[in-house]
Amino acid sequence: MHQIACISLLSRISNSIIDANDIMRNIDNEEKLKELFRKNEDFNGIIFKKVDKLEEKLNYIFEFIGSDVLESAFLDAKEHKDDLVVSNFLKGDTNYYKYIVRKLINVYKRERRLRERIDELLKK
Repeated sequence: MHQIACISLLSRISNSIIDANDIMRNIDNEEKLKELFRKNEDFNGIIFKKVDKLEEKLNYIFEFIGSDVLESAFLDAKEHKDDLVVSNFLKGDTNYYKYIVRKLINVYKRERRLRERIDELLKK
């Protein structure tokens, strides 16, 4: 579930539906983030084209997000005694913005190979 929500957000970023810099500028402002995400709710779909080796490429993205984003985000939250509840992901839970979304955007910006895979699969 977490990986799918992360991939959905990265698809929106990849397709210029939402700007990663806007998210990061407002990462500590829950109301602004909710507004940004609500404004972009009309975006339907994640994968828009036929892709060779789709399963292999999705597995790479899922594993990357799991190990480089979620694992460390959950450890950070645990260290700060904050809860991350699966059902609240990207629904306005401050801890998700604070830990997962922030980490996801930073990793996406830093990791060229992840960006390439996301664009290859998700860009319209």
